[in-house]
Amino acid sequence: MSHKAATNFVLVVLVMTLLAGCNLEESASSTQADVAELAWAQEGNVYSYEASYPNPNGTSEDTFTVTLDENGVVTSAGAIVPEDGGKHAEGLVRFNDALSQEIVGKNLSDLGEFDTLGQYSLTTDAFNDAIKELQSQVEATT
Repeated sequence: MSHKAATNFVLVVLVMTLLAGCNLEESASSTQADVAELAWAQEGNVYSYEASYPNPNGTSEDTFTVTLDENGVVTSAGAIVPEDGGKHAEGLVRFNDALSQEIVGKNLSDLGEFDTLGQYSLTTDAFNDAIKELQSQVEATT
């Protein structure tokens, strides 16, 4: 077998191996499973969401909670403030205060994107993404 023929044979075997292991439908369902794993956890009328998002110093990890009444109206919402204090905890307190003013008393399905809350733009962006997930989740179950 010539060098060119051997190279072509190896390329054909490599491509066939890659194609055999690649199923687009499986990839799509895998992505859907990943999204489902990120869904809000529910205990009664309290929903919680573990958010992880980049910040200039690395990664922030926060837990958002939203409580709904039987009509889908938000009765409380916020991020859990870490007990160790620090700048992030102080920022989350400001975020929670601003969020409560914007969200409590409103129907979940009527919520849109929030501008920066409590001067915490990255946390607000993460919450905006999370609240869209909650809206889809609650809509799918009602």
